[in-house]
Amino acid sequence: MRDEKQAEENTTIVVSPNPSPADEYHDFDPDHHRKRLRNQDLAGDIEEKKKFAWHAYRLAWTWLGFLALVTWLQAVPDSFNFKLDNWAFRILFTSVTAAIFGFAYLIGKYLFPASGRNPD
Repeated sequence: MRDEKQAEENTTIVVSPNPSPADEYHDFDPDHHRKRLRNQDLAGDIEEKKKFAWHAYRLAWTWLGFLALVTWLQAVPDSFNFKLDNWAFRILFTSVTAAIFGFAYLIGKYLFPASGRNPD
């Protein structure tokens, strides 16, 4: 990422001393400029969504690990003096499972909105 920024900063722009009217129009065309800015915005969104997705993935696996640990501790209560009554275990298991699926649903709605991005 840092190398890309340095490459962008060190890029040499070659400008013709006598540009044609078509070149000038292309350089100063508002539609072209808006499309370029939109592409840069979308590229930034993609990078941020990748980071967000990675953190959400790690959080979901942490929740699943917690659920697996509690289930295992519930299965071997004599070893660790850990015992939940059946009602509390069912509530914990159901609520954590619902939270994981709800979280995955929300992440999916954020990363892949149904309406998409409306062009300007």
